[in-house]
Amino acid sequence: MACLYCGDPTDDLRMGCCFDCATAGDIRLAKKSTLQHWAHGIKSIFQGVWWRARMDFKCGWERIWRTGEYAPGREWQDY
Repeated sequence: MACLYCGDPTDDLRMGCCFDCATAGDIRLAKKSTLQHWAHGIKSIFQGVWWRARMDFKCGWERIWRTGEYAPGREWQDY
């Protein structure tokens, strides 16, 4: 099978996404500011994609309070 995002043929897919595309998506997500998270969450609500909105609001909250992935010593602390 091929990655749905880059088209790279691989057998190691998670939900249609290869490891490299998933990593790039995580980095993009980590670099968003709080306002960007919340704006994307509001946009997702209007599009009817509730799970994505919930994820963006959660990430925005964690970014403000430096908890979760943004906590000191965690993966996204430097973004």
